[in-house]
Amino acid sequence: AGDEVLAGTANLLRQVLSEHKREDDFVGHAGAGNFILISTSDIAPTLAGEIKSRFNASVKDYYSKEDRKRGYMMPPEGTGMTVPLMKMTVGIISSEGVTFTELRELNEAALEARYKDSQEE
Repeated sequence: AGDEVLAGTANLLRQVLSEHKREDDFVGHAGAGNFILISTSDIAPTLAGEIKSRFNASVKDYYSKEDRKRGYMMPPEGTGMTVPLMKMTVGIISSEGVTFTELRELNEAALEARYKDSQEE
């Protein structure tokens, strides 16, 4: 199911960019469940909001009817913990006025932006 979610997310990103006629934008898979989208600052918030909204609405399709109804997954027997359903967080970072000299700096900025987005919900 994880591979299906990744493929579905990649398709969603391409679809949204196509609908907005963003042929020059870049989409890449950065590993694990992380994607990168490079666009312009004027459209980035619109793209991010639409992608996040559509992902969060459609990701429930990857879960069983019971999990959707509960709002979480049941873990293997004996662990006593529940697993929340997936949701997307989006971090927008700008290169305006900033110079990233190392990939680590870029990763840290992206992580901080995604964390901020997760706290706004």
